[in-house]
Amino acid sequence: IWQIDSLSQVANIQLGGQKHGIAVGPQNGLALYEDQDVEIRHNDGEVTTIKRILNSSSRITNLSYFQNEEAFIVIGFVHSGFPLEKYQIQRVEYQKDVASWVVSGSFGEHQSIVRAMILSPDNSTLATGSEDGTIQIWNIQQAELTLRLEGHGSFVEDLKFT
Repeated sequence: IWQIDSLSQVANIQLGGQKHGIAVGPQNGLALYEDQDVEIRHNDGEVTTIKRILNSSSRITNLSYFQNEEAFIVIGFVHSGFPLEKYQIQRVEYQKDVASWVVSGSFGEHQSIVRAMILSPDNSTLATGSEDGTIQIWNIQQAELTLRLEGHGSFVEDLKFT
């Protein structure tokens, strides 16, 4: 892992196995994910493993920290028979009272691979972009779709809030 502004290496992480992706948290913790599992590497060196974070047959395709290092927005691929595929969007949070990670909000889904996902700077809105050429805007707290933008001529691969 490299710090871009100083071009210095800040961490050398051995991933072990095949990881599908990585997310950097607000306190620079790391979340590595593959299939249904998430491995969180905290700044203090502690490692937390969450098995089957979505509690279903979903495979994680996208993951982003949400608000703090105890909550994620997770997109999981669900294959329900050819050609039916869904990409479900869920909010997953650590519940201290039960010492467990739970799905605390199920948004909706895309019908094609989600290639882009971004949270607004105030963490109130999630935007997702898909291979089906749609952009969907979500209210995170209510886990509701607020706007669907269609008609893009190609995949939506990048999103930014300004």
